[in-house]
Amino acid sequence: VRHGGHLSTGMVGTNALVYALPRHGAAEVLYRIATQTSFPSWGFMLERDATTLWEAWSDDRDEQLSLNMKLLGSIDKFFYRDVAGIRPLAPGFRRIAVAPRVVGPVRHASASIETLRGRAAVSWRLDSGTLRLTAEIPANATAEIRLPTGGRPGVRVTEGGRPVWQRDAYVPSAQSVTGARTEDDCVVVEAGSGTYELALTGGGNSATNW
Repeated sequence: VRHGGHLSTGMVGTNALVYALPRHGAAEVLYRIATQTSFPSWGFMLERDATTLWEAWSDDRDEQLSLNMKLLGSIDKFFYRDVAGIRPLAPGFRRIAVAPRVVGPVRHASASIETLRGRAAVSWRLDSGTLRLTAEIPANATAEIRLPTGGRPGVRVTEGGRPVWQRDAYVPSAQSVTGARTEDDCVVVEAGSGTYELALTGGGNSATNW
C-alpha cells in the first residue's frame, strides 16, 4: 500500500518476498508487483528495451552500474513454482507438486524442468470456467497435482475423459491415478509417472476469481 504495489525490499529481500507472498495467500499481490511497468520494477527495465537484468532498478550510467546481472532475477521462481505450478516435494524431484495458481488476468501457462529422473512439465489453460491441465511426470517419480477450484463446491475432475473426482468423492477409474481428495480450495490428485490430461469443471456459480 505504501509503495503503490512496487518493491522496496532490495536484492536479498526481494528473493524472500517471492517465497513468502504466495505461501501465505498473497500471490495476487506478487502478481501486481511483477507486472508493474513504472519505477522501480522489472517492467520498468522492459519498457526501456532491456534484454538483460540490471544491477539496480535504474539504468543511471553515472553510477557505473552493470546492465547484466542476475541478482534481481528471483521473480522467475514465481513463474515456475506458482503461476505454472511445478516444484519439487522431495529431493531430486522424487516427488513433484503440480500446483498452478490462477492470478490476475492470466488464463494459461506452461513450464518444464529437466530433472534427474527426466522431464517434468505442466501446461494449463482456463477456458469458460473449465480448467484443463496436462502434467508430465518422469519415471520413478510420483506427483501431487493440485487443481484450484476457484472456491466452487461440487466440481468434477476427469483424466483422459474418465472421472477421478465427482460428487465430492474419489472415483478409481484412471490408470496411474492412485487417489484424490479436497484440500485448501483444491482437488488434489495423486499420480505416478506418466502424462495426464485433467479437466476440472462444474461447481455452479459461487464467488470466484475465475
